[in-house]
Amino acid sequence: GISITVGALFAVLAGALMLLILAALFAERRRNECILKFSNERLQMSNERLQLALGGAKLGTFSLDLDTGLLECDARTGYMHGHISPPKTIKEGRSFVHPDDRANLNTAFAEAECSNGVWSAEYRVLHPPGHRHAGEVRWVAFDGSIKRNSEARPVRMLGVTRDITDSKRAEQ
Repeated sequence: GISITVGALFAVLAGALMLLILAALFAERRRNECILKFSNERLQMSNERLQLALGGAKLGTFSLDLDTGLLECDARTGYMHGHISPPKTIKEGRSFVHPDDRANLNTAFAEAECSNGVWSAEYRVLHPPGHRHAGEVRWVAFDGSIKRNSEARPVRMLGVTRDITDSKRAEQ
């Protein structure tokens, strides 16, 4: 009789312990989900504030993978560069850059990869047929910074763009 009682007690105790462990794991998961939800909400609010600021300042943003040439840019940057939808590569992104400015832009990119900190460039864009500014020469400026990997090799460029056509026209 006693061995059955000890065995039954052990089984009940093991079951209770398993339930406590599961309850603790589920509680931890719920707590992490709440933290994650709160963090995601804060991140989304922060992103919305950033987009409002960029829109108010009429700035576009971009991120360029220097190894692959893949370009991520917002619609504003794409549009400034003559695209109806944002380009996916730096080659595509530069397709409407004025031919006389391409060499200077390439030099600026090469210098940026060798430097630290923020750097800038200005260049002209020829907007294609079908674009609101079709046939116009417009000026674009950008400020970018290079991100490096653990070996200090440049891997990514992050930046902002702005249309400076009005200020260039005022200078003339």
